[in-house]
Amino acid sequence: MKEEFEKLAASGKILPGDVETLVQMATEGFCMHKSWGFGRIKTVDVVLGKMAVDFNNRPGHSIDLAFAPKILTPISKEHIEARKATDMTGLKQMAALQHQEVIKVIIDSYGIFATSDKVQESLVPEVIDKDDYKKWWETARREMKKDGHFKLPTKKTEAIEYQSQEIPLQERLQQDFSSARGLKARVVVAAEISKNAGDLDDAAAMAEGTLGKLNEEIKSHARTQAPLALEAVMARDDLAKALGAEIGEGAPTEATVWETNPSVKEVVTAVPAARQRRVLDSFQAHNEEWATSLLVMANQVPARLVGECANLLAAHDQAESFKEELEHLINHHAAAAELLLWLAKEQPEAYTDLLTTEAFGAMLSAIERETSDEKRA
Repeated sequence: MKEEFEKLAASGKILPGDVETLVQMATEGFCMHKSWGFGRIKTVDVVLGKMAVDFNNRPGHSIDLAFAPKILTPISKEHIEARKATDMTGLKQMAALQHQEVIKVIIDSYGIFATSDKVQESLVPEVIDKDDYKKWWETARREMKKDGHFKLPTKKTEAIEYQSQEIPLQERLQQDFSSARGLKARVVVAAEISKNAGDLDDAAAMAEGTLGKLNEEIKSHARTQAPLALEAVMARDDLAKALGAEIGEGAPTEATVWETNPSVKEVVTAVPAARQRRVLDSFQAHNEEWATSLLVMANQVPARLVGECANLLAAHDQAESFKEELEHLINHHAAAAELLLWLAKEQPEAYTDLLTTEAFGAMLSAIERETSDEKRA
């Protein structure tokens, strides 16, 4: 086939630089199009100078050989899409029994684009049912973490890597921690180490290599970046517990951060949602005026956080104070839209009697205020 393409190039019918690409497409029999996706090459006619390609919804699509290299990318028979077209049964069996192998196929197929989203896109729904995928991925992820060949990224937008040389889990996590740039990145790795603490070979060595560095960076961030510092304290505490290690005397604590008097609203809205209730609990434990602060903050934060404030106030016998504040805000049409949204959507039993005509009037006022603010913006 190569000789025939070279003759076409010599006669000026195709570009010499396209010969290898056309040979690969003709030999492997598969390609990808930017818009049409996966294609299966059915015929290549060097006399007419055309190839026929089966795309989804475009069977037998005819493409000039001179134009094909410009719009098509050749892929091998081992590419995940080619395997789906030629051996779906085998691929399903591989996905069921050899999770890591099917992910390696995807990594080999997409390289730097083999993100966790790409794995899902490649397998669902043809290979794995949508309803089964979450459980499948959790199992596959655990297996990859234990396997010394896979390197899992901390960001979903980064690719999963396969390394030919096996690297033990402890060494990989220690490397990830050491190479992490900045406290925010170290917090992510610390959480990953905590999850895998039970599989480490030497928990004491891991503690020695991580806790001290976290303490050092928490101290330097406590005054200038309170939300990050507090999140790091919590991550460090979780890590120490998971590793069975002592934090050590003189190490920064949650109190260290709150002593810098940061705004609780700024702190709680800056940390991940999964840690927000824990931040509120921490604030309650370290500030005598916590209830007053939460009563004010409840009218300034998203609806989900309003619920967290309400739950914490109720847990410490402050529900009546919160109800009085709600009633005052509603009667004066000063309640924020998010606060009213929480009240209307959740309809907590302790506050249902506040859903009066006044409350609905307050809701309309809040909507008008927001609309007016948007127009001014």
